[in-house]
Amino acid sequence: MVSVIAIPPRFASPSLPLGHYYVAILETDAEVTEFDAYLAAPRPAPIAPTLFERRPSGLAATHMMVGSYLPPEPGWPYIILVHCPPDSVESAPVPDDFLRGAYSLNLFATEHEFRRAWEEMFAGISPKDRSNLLRIEPVDGDVGTA
Repeated sequence: MVSVIAIPPRFASPSLPLGHYYVAILETDAEVTEFDAYLAAPRPAPIAPTLFERRPSGLAATHMMVGSYLPPEPGWPYIILVHCPPDSVESAPVPDDFLRGAYSLNLFATEHEFRRAWEEMFAGISPKDRSNLLRIEPVDGDVGTA
C-alpha cells in the first residue's frame, strides 16, 4: 500500500515529491496499523513521518514489479511504484536512493506526465528484461484523513 500525505503549504519543500507530498510504502496490515497510530499520536509540532523510509523491505522481489496508483480525486498525484530485486538495487547508480532498500517511486501532477512516463518506461525495456518484469495495472486510490 502507498499512503500519500498532502503537506500544508507552510511546510512544503522542494525535497518532497512534487514539493508537497509525503509518501509511505506500507507492506503489511501491521505496518498500516503502526502508521495510523503514528499519525494519530499527539505531538507539539508537525514532524515528517519517516519511520518507513529506511526500514528494510520485508518483501523479497525476484522480478521487477511495476505498478501505478491513480489519484483518488482531482488534485492528487499519479504514482508509479517499482519494487526491485536486490541485484537491480545493487547495480543502480545510487542504491541508497531506493525507499526501503527496494522501491523506486515517482509522482506526477498530470495524467499526461504519468502516461508518458509509463509508456517510456516500458518502451525502453529490452525483450530480455521484459521476461523478468511483472506489470500491475493501475490501482484506484482511496481518500482518507489522518
